[in-house]
Amino acid sequence: MTSPTPPLRPVVVLGSINTDLVVRAPHFPRPGETLHGSDFAVIGGGKGANQATAAARLGAPVQFIGAVGADDFGTRRIEEMAAAGVDVAAIARVADSPTGVAFITVNAHGENTIIVAAGANWRVTEQDISGTMLAMAAGGVLVAQLELPLETVAAGLARARAAGLTTLLNAAPSTAAARNLLHHVDILVANEVEAGDLAEWASTVTKENAVDVSARLRARGPHTVIVTLGAAGAIVATGTRTILIPAPRVPVVDTTGAGDCFTGAFAAAIVGGAEIDAAARRAVSAASYSTTIFGATTGMPTTEQLDAFLRASGTG
Repeated sequence: MTSPTPPLRPVVVLGSINTDLVVRAPHFPRPGETLHGSDFAVIGGGKGANQATAAARLGAPVQFIGAVGADDFGTRRIEEMAAAGVDVAAIARVADSPTGVAFITVNAHGENTIIVAAGANWRVTEQDISGTMLAMAAGGVLVAQLELPLETVAAGLARARAAGLTTLLNAAPSTAAARNLLHHVDILVANEVEAGDLAEWASTVTKENAVDVSARLRARGPHTVIVTLGAAGAIVATGTRTILIPAPRVPVVDTTGAGDCFTGAFAAAIVGGAEIDAAARRAVSAASYSTTIFGATTGMPTTEQLDAFLRASGTG
C-alpha cells in the first residue's frame, strides 16, 4: 500500500496589487513627443499579484497578503486573483487610498517602461501579516518584493523565517535600502541591475561576472542567489555550485511580467518538491513562455501550457 502524497505547503505572497494600463508604441516617446499607440489594455498587475498568479496557475496553493482600494479596480483585481486560484482572504480594502496603478509602454521590440503609483500598496503594514497564517504555512515559502514599505517587507521576512518558512525576496524594483533585508533572506532573485545595486558592483553585471556578484551577495545572507539575465537565462549560485541556465529562444511580444513569472514559477516548483536547479530551469522556461504573450498576468502559463511549451522547445 502506497503512502498518500503529502499536501503541498503554500506559497505566501506578501506583495503589491496594481492595475496595469498598457499601450504599445513604435518606440518610447522622447520628452515633448506625442506618439500614436495601439493595443491599449487594462490588465491586472503588481509584482506581488503577478507572482501569486504565476504560482497558482502552476498548481501551488497560494495565499496573498496585500491591499487594494475600495474602488472598481480593487474589486476586479481581487476577482481575477481568486479566479486564478489565489486565496484572497487576507487582502485588505483601504477606503482612503486608490488601488495601485502602473502605466506601461511597450515598444516594437517588446521592451517596456513602467511608472507606478503605489496607492493602497503603501498602506500595507506589519499588522496585516497574520501570525496564524504564517504558522499554518510552516514548511512553505514566503515570497516578497519591494513594492510595499520596506519595514513591512522586513517584518514579513523575519516573521516568516521564524515561523519555519523559506524566505524568497525578489529585489525589485531596485533600491539600495534593500541591502538591509538580505540577512532575512534564504533565496534572492534579482536581475542584472538589481543584483549590481545590492552587491555595490562597480561595473555592469553580465553572465561572465555574475558568479562573482552572486558570491558577494551570498556573503550578505542568502544561501541561494539567482541572477536573471533576460534572454540569456539565469545564473543560480548556491554554497556548492554555480550554474548558467540558458533560456529557450522565443518570438518576444512583451517582456512585462517575465521576471514575476520566473519568481512565481520558481516558488511553485519549490513547494512542489523540486530541487533549486530544477525549479530554476522550469522558471526560466515559464518566463520565456510569458514573453510570447501581450500583457503581464495574461502571459502566465498553466501547468498544461508550460508542459506543452517544454515539449515543443525540447527542454521538457
